[in-house]
Amino acid sequence: MTMQNQTKSELYKSLVLNSGDAMFLFDQKGKIVEANNSACTGLNYKKEDLLNLSVPDINPEFQSPDVIADFFRKLVIEKYVKLFSKHQRKDGHVFPVEMSLSLLEENGEHLVLGIARDITEHEEDKANLFSYIDTLEKIHHILEQAKDIEEMLTDVLNLLQEVFESDRTFLISSQELNDQYKIRPFEIVRKQTQRIFTNQNEGNALTHSQEIHDKIKANKLEVFLSSNFEENSSNNVYSELITPMLNIGVNPYFLGIHQCSYDRKWTELEQKLLLDVSRRLSDAIVRLFNDHTLQQSEEKYKTLYDHAPLGYHSLDTNGDFVDVNNTWLNLLGYDKEEVIGKNYGDFLHPDYRDNFVKNFPTLKSRGYVQNVHFKLRHKNGNYIYISLEGCTGCHPDGSFKQTYCVIQDISARIKAEEELKESETRFKNLVQSVPVPLGLLDSKTLEIKYINNRFVEKFGYTIEEIPTIERWNELVYPDLEYREWVVNNWKNALEYCIKYNTDIPTDIYKIKCKNGDYKEMSVSGIVLGEDFLINFADVTEQKEYERKLKLALEKAEENEKLKTAFLANMSHEIRTPMNGIMGFADLLQTPQLSGEKHQRYVDLIMKSGDRMLSTINDIIEVSKIETKQITPIYHETNINEIIKYYYSFFLPEADIKGIILNYKFGLSSSEALILLDKSMLDSILTNLIKNAIKYTNSGMIDFGYTKNEDELEFYVKDSGIGIPEEQQKIIFERFRQVELESTKTIEGSGLGLSIAKAYTELLGGKIWMESEEGVGSQFYFTIPYRLMEK
Repeated sequence: MTMQNQTKSELYKSLVLNSGDAMFLFDQKGKIVEANNSACTGLNYKKEDLLNLSVPDINPEFQSPDVIADFFRKLVIEKYVKLFSKHQRKDGHVFPVEMSLSLLEENGEHLVLGIARDITEHEEDKANLFSYIDTLEKIHHILEQAKDIEEMLTDVLNLLQEVFESDRTFLISSQELNDQYKIRPFEIVRKQTQRIFTNQNEGNALTHSQEIHDKIKANKLEVFLSSNFEENSSNNVYSELITPMLNIGVNPYFLGIHQCSYDRKWTELEQKLLLDVSRRLSDAIVRLFNDHTLQQSEEKYKTLYDHAPLGYHSLDTNGDFVDVNNTWLNLLGYDKEEVIGKNYGDFLHPDYRDNFVKNFPTLKSRGYVQNVHFKLRHKNGNYIYISLEGCTGCHPDGSFKQTYCVIQDISARIKAEEELKESETRFKNLVQSVPVPLGLLDSKTLEIKYINNRFVEKFGYTIEEIPTIERWNELVYPDLEYREWVVNNWKNALEYCIKYNTDIPTDIYKIKCKNGDYKEMSVSGIVLGEDFLINFADVTEQKEYERKLKLALEKAEENEKLKTAFLANMSHEIRTPMNGIMGFADLLQTPQLSGEKHQRYVDLIMKSGDRMLSTINDIIEVSKIETKQITPIYHETNINEIIKYYYSFFLPEADIKGIILNYKFGLSSSEALILLDKSMLDSILTNLIKNAIKYTNSGMIDFGYTKNEDELEFYVKDSGIGIPEEQQKIIFERFRQVELESTKTIEGSGLGLSIAKAYTELLGGKIWMESEEGVGSQFYFTIPYRLMEK
């Protein structure tokens, strides 16, 4: 071996032995012949002790020599295998690992290079998330089936006590709820735990409730953590997690978890779970006591699933589809009707169907599955590689209900891995083709001594283009301010590494590639004598996914708030006129009621009835639009007569407010006979003119239309209060009203403009507006100009 080759060999060996991942070499009998520092540290063995062991000593899943022999035979064919397994430390602790196995040949002897990564934290995070989703699914089932308030509260509090493993779960109701809904303080307590409400007098219980209310109100908290903990004391030691439930009444009531005997630390996921449960429980209480007619038509998290960046599907006990989201459908090209009710095996590549039949019962009994790879058939006939992870949901009795799984397309990754396998024939090529970019930096001269092929592939730079770290910084961090931060941050990391003789701490950097693309990279490194081995992990997709997930969660929370506001508004819009009708109807029964009062009461009842009818009609129209139960029905109609009619209809209302009402035709009577859906046009004009009168206190309102080529452009212009610029973008969204101090007493469901927008688009037109606050508003919409065929 030449001196140069010997130096390179020592360099490759140093790279492997000092890698951040655990690496092993073992022979065909499973005997460990080499291991790097990370492997020894991860398994808590000295190197000389580890080299006296075999694979079965550290991997409980490889106890049989036949298993090792099978892997050798598979590696002879495929050269590279990736799998999930378990390792066992010296103290007996077993932990999950991700393994990459490659076959090497040195001096005619076959060896296996194993690279292992500890994924314990990843598994725990997924388990917590699946538990979170499963709990919400069980809560949803309880609330959906509930008919009795106390039975519902008992089931919810029992479930929370089981999930949180707490001493006590409770609900503290306000005095208003006690009076109106008869909801008393309610709690579930373990037998050995003191009952706060039932064993203490009512005064103490009310004091406890008032203290919580005052603290949450003063600090505007969504979740409140309360504790009383004294060292070496067994009295009055507790920790509470409490959230206000604000959907009912003026004063809130509270849902809480109580832990006795120690100061419990509540995680962010536990806090969010309690907050989510409290919101859903409040909605269920509203549903039970008011018996409103609006029913929930979608399952929890439906919006999140439909707009999530990952495909989602759910299978029943037979393996048939019960739900898929839009991302799943877009990925595979199907319509929902082509999937729901079909068996999962019908969409699998023939090579994977038997595996599904064999392993699906295992999934149902095991309760989860992770990182399973297979092929699904696209509607166009092609097959794509899929990675799947998921869990199962159960009925309240514990029996299997359905699966909850997410999938992502890994075709590009599989293709890249297959290409990598073909090039991994020798040890040198293995190091050169490590699946993460690597660079070797001289800590004294800051010269970049080595980069691997993956580095060049990822960033596009050759070592000739980046001879020093200064040149690298200039190219990949073009922004001077950001570059200064990176240099200082890296300098501090190196100083810390040298001072404490440890690895270079991991950090995220935004790096510009040679082709101009930016990638977010997780950068870390280890000390190799006087050099630093720097490795890069691409987290661009992960960070983008996190940003998309955050946006999806924000959208889901916004929809939840809009729904809550809408329900409150509908409750007000229905109950207010109903109270008027009931009240004045009762007054009509007063003996010797004068004729004048009798007529005035009748007029007020009619006005309240009209208001309630308008609200109900809006709800019905929105429901029809939402469920696509309405389509245009075209008839020959004279639009000039429609304009005249609405002038006559709204003129008395305008006169009462002192508003001048004008109208204008755009066509002659003969030209005004066109084909359209008159009821839709009526609804659009009614909503726009009614809004103009509602929000105009003086001045004039003009409405009419003009003809522009093949379409008619209608307009409604007013000199009213106008619309603030920040609200103009959302004015056509459902449940929105102009939010000004001067409009707080104006009635309305907030659905009119969204109905007008939907009908305009169904007619093949568009709608828009212009407005200036304090000056007035102009609303425009178009419809196609269709003449009757002769």
